[in-house]
Amino acid sequence: MTTIMIRLLFVFTLIATAMNSGKAIAQNVMNQEWVLNPGLSKVNFQSVKKKTVVETHHFKAMEGSVSKDGDARVTISLDSIETNHDLRNTRMRFLLFETYKFPKAVISAKLEMPILQDLLTKKNIRYPLIFTLSLHGIEKELQAYVSVTRVSDTAVTVATVEPIEVTVESFGLAGGLAKLREAVNGIPIEPSSLVSFELAFATTEIRQKVAQPAMVPLQTAAAPNIASVSAEISAENAYEATAAIGSCGAYMVFEKQYRGTFYGRLAAQHLSSNCQAASAAPQAQPFAPPPTAVTPPTVVASVASGPAPTPVLLAAPAPTPVLLPAPIPVIPPEQLAPALQTALQSIGCYTGGIDGDWGSGSRAALGRFNALAGSNFQPTPPTGEALTAVQAWRGGNCVVIAKTRPARKTVKRKSKTKVSKKKAPATAAKKKPGVGGIGILLGGGGIGIGF
Repeated sequence: MTTIMIRLLFVFTLIATAMNSGKAIAQNVMNQEWVLNPGLSKVNFQSVKKKTVVETHHFKAMEGSVSKDGDARVTISLDSIETNHDLRNTRMRFLLFETYKFPKAVISAKLEMPILQDLLTKKNIRYPLIFTLSLHGIEKELQAYVSVTRVSDTAVTVATVEPIEVTVESFGLAGGLAKLREAVNGIPIEPSSLVSFELAFATTEIRQKVAQPAMVPLQTAAAPNIASVSAEISAENAYEATAAIGSCGAYMVFEKQYRGTFYGRLAAQHLSSNCQAASAAPQAQPFAPPPTAVTPPTVVASVASGPAPTPVLLAAPAPTPVLLPAPIPVIPPEQLAPALQTALQSIGCYTGGIDGDWGSGSRAALGRFNALAGSNFQPTPPTGEALTAVQAWRGGNCVVIAKTRPARKTVKRKSKTKVSKKKAPATAAKKKPGVGGIGILLGGGGIGIGF
């Protein structure tokens, strides 16, 4: 009996020791820094078009960490958006998010570590997360309940319990959404999105084991030469390359090549807003592409047996300078109407006088240009974008059909010539025999009357 009691006491001692040891390990884990595992993490958002079509998108590149003090930060590369459609990816990046100016979205929060201490005894807890979302140059505080799960002593996951609604107005994306709608021929797109995420974190002890794909950079090491972009590349891809370079010269080259198109107008707007100094240049200047990273020489060697041949060094070709187009003029608002009337008149769309009065005739002329060029400029008021597009137009002239009254049919009528019937002169009446005229005869001795 005594032996049995000793054995039971020994077993209970081992169990208690193991429990205390596990608690100590867990406490030690809670006091460590955590790093995001992007390979196991997801950030999704849904968009709705035509009121019933729901599409789910996600981001492929992100990084983040949580410090011992509870400072959490997750950075998402907006260039890594994946919609399962290449053209839609490009439109999302450059029309909606404008990644050439705002390449990242950042989620930051201060975690309450005492609440997270419940993970020492529980596998899962519900945590009220208050965080700040920085997107498109605007910061907003949001809140949501998240589910925190302790997968092991070296791994935890954080997932939204319910999707978080984010509106375009809250982050200044309404203009980008309008451009996106225009690019898809006016298909209605809802101005809000539901965002959800599931983030996986590991302790820094296994940081080297966590595969972290590099964040998608805003600019590549070797920027493409816009002048050599072939005609087969779509305007969207060319605009993406232009934004990757980011210089005013690149935008000017792009605007000249794609002038009159939707993306050409985007480039013109960018130049007007961000490149006033470049537009004010007195004349065209040679533009050299930005310096590229030094590429090591390529060594061509034979793999055949025998003595190794002398390596041949292939030098990288020197970049070809590109001539900048003429600067885009900046027109004062009061001169826009007469300038646009003049431009419309030069291509036959406007037939009135250059008086600066933007009336029905001027609006109709701009409508004719829209029909001719396939553009969609509003009829009023006159804008600099419309002026730039009209002045750059080289695709033909408007045909204005004048409204004339139908010509009257000429009917030849028989002329009625009035023949004047002159009365014949009265002929002397024939004297009847025995009838004569009255005569007075004067004689010397008296007066005689005869018939």
